[in-house]
Amino acid sequence: NAISLVGIDKLSDRSVLQISDGERQRAMIARALAQDTPVILLDEPTAYLDISNKYEIFHLLQVMASEKNKTVILSTHDLNIALREVDKLWIITESSCWQGAPEDAALSGRLDQLFKNEHIGFDSAEGEFFFKKKFKAKAGVEGEGIPLLWTLKALNRKGYRIVVKAEPDFIIRVNKNSWEYQAGSVSKIFENIYQLILFLDRDRFNRQ
Repeated sequence: NAISLVGIDKLSDRSVLQISDGERQRAMIARALAQDTPVILLDEPTAYLDISNKYEIFHLLQVMASEKNKTVILSTHDLNIALREVDKLWIITESSCWQGAPEDAALSGRLDQLFKNEHIGFDSAEGEFFFKKKFKAKAGVEGEGIPLLWTLKALNRKGYRIVVKAEPDFIIRVNKNSWEYQAGSVSKIFENIYQLILFLDRDRFNRQ
């Protein structure tokens, strides 16, 4: 039953040396589940896994907690995933231990204090960690829906500050199937975000 729950039925006759890291992690979780204890302790269950397996392991643990009435306690450095999946966090530093819901950690500023690094911050609106960048230029962006969302992410990633009231250095209009760049009398159309960002970086480099 435990093997079926974690989705490794086809691996039951194979040696642990013949399976992947993700499958091995599932097998270890199945072993813990088979012991039928009310509390399961796991140390870095998603370490060394690819992104797909990380999410699958977290989902599996969440199912165990909600459907099998298990208390799952784990250590992890996959904070972006944990913030979306866990019910309670313990944030442990050299001098303190904080506990509460992930949302409370974000609102209290605790997550922004995790790294003693001026280049890493936490965006409480997006619920994600990010690298702090020195902005290259100010961008005005017009559009709507999912394409607008990913355009904003791309511009932020490349160091362009999004402005609403301030005067922008250029304007990006996000259309249904294209992206329009305008700076003064210069206007260009791009088929995708990659082409747009490539142009912005090259244009800025050529003007330096």
